[in-house]
Amino acid sequence: FVTSFVTQGTKGTGRTSLPMSKFMSSTSVAVATFSSVAAIAGVLWWRSAKNAHVQHRALLGVRVVCISDTHGCEAGLTLPDGDILIHAGDFTHFGKETDARRFNDWLGTLPHKIKVVVNGNHENNADWKKNTPKILSNAIFLRQEPATVTVPTSGGDKSVHLFGTEFFWPCKGRNPYYDQIPEGTDIIVAHGPAKGLVDGGSGCSALLARVRELQPRAVISGHVHRAHGVISSQGVIFVNAAICGEGTYRVGHEAVVIDL
Repeated sequence: FVTSFVTQGTKGTGRTSLPMSKFMSSTSVAVATFSSVAAIAGVLWWRSAKNAHVQHRALLGVRVVCISDTHGCEAGLTLPDGDILIHAGDFTHFGKETDARRFNDWLGTLPHKIKVVVNGNHENNADWKKNTPKILSNAIFLRQEPATVTVPTSGGDKSVHLFGTEFFWPCKGRNPYYDQIPEGTDIIVAHGPAKGLVDGGSGCSALLARVRELQPRAVISGHVHRAHGVISSQGVIFVNAAICGEGTYRVGHEAVVIDL
């Protein structure tokens, strides 16, 4: 089975969802984990999510720390340890290059050995956009491309297959760029969330359709600040890792940690 601590979501078939206010304060770290049912410090509650897709999937033993929408406020963050750090876009405030360079400097101070970043809408039209891979020298920057990383675990080295999308606004029809996400992808990183899953009512149905076809382990997004949280649906963990609070460009949430 899969157990998940769910901070926000919508109840429905194949999903587990619990209100954030019952389980975490603004300074807590949300955790979703493929492991045994547990309680942490008597505060975090866990619920079993029965799903056949997950029951037959080998566990990787990899911890992923998820953040997004820092908007130049990253200096005030304290992040938990993990094997992979993922930033799902909007690392600047309205596409300022100075924010991007400061963000890269901050990344260089973090202990996470693998750092993955994608564009958000704030970076999408920046005049320095083509230079982003050079500016973010302390991360693996993905723009509509895959990456495979090797993570040492107690069970040996594990390969994790990621795909980072370009930023796209939600669309109702099929998005051909999502068709470029290959079979066997473990983690999809897309700034905008999938429809109906930690999306605040503003997610993309085209992304959701592709996720249902591929069944990755996790989809990491942000963009909709008020929808921060994590939910398990049909064997996939969906994360909204927005750090800034609703309607602000100030830190309002903590990182989300998932164990795959």
